[in-house]
Amino acid sequence: MTEGQTIPKPVPTPDQVTEPFWEATKEGRLMVQRCLTCGDRFFYPRERCPICLSDNLEWVNVSGKGRIYSFIVVRQPGHPGFNDDVPYIYAVITLDEGVRMNGNVKSIDIDACEIDMPVEVYFEERGDQMLPQWKPLGAPDPS
Repeated sequence: MTEGQTIPKPVPTPDQVTEPFWEATKEGRLMVQRCLTCGDRFFYPRERCPICLSDNLEWVNVSGKGRIYSFIVVRQPGHPGFNDDVPYIYAVITLDEGVRMNGNVKSIDIDACEIDMPVEVYFEERGDQMLPQWKPLGAPDPS
């Protein structure tokens, strides 16, 4: 890299288990897995249910709405591709369906972020993927 050149942010590499999730994000949909044996919904994508270990799973759409369960303000990024973004909010979101996901919360001042704040998903283009990110409910998508 030459001086002044921006280091790209990492891009997820889908595999056989995660491919349905990433394909849905390209269509602007958020999906999680549901176990057809015990009914549990979960995220991150897996080959077996984390509750009953069944491999009888399906993908289901979720609302993309939830509340901030926990968050941190990142002031020192773990990857140089995020250097220009600091400080930023990294949060765990409890979806209305009960599943927890994580990601960045944007379109909000870092001092205004609160536990239990309602948020909704939007999708940020990164390489050939669309990454779920979060914003306060009703806020415009960051540009």
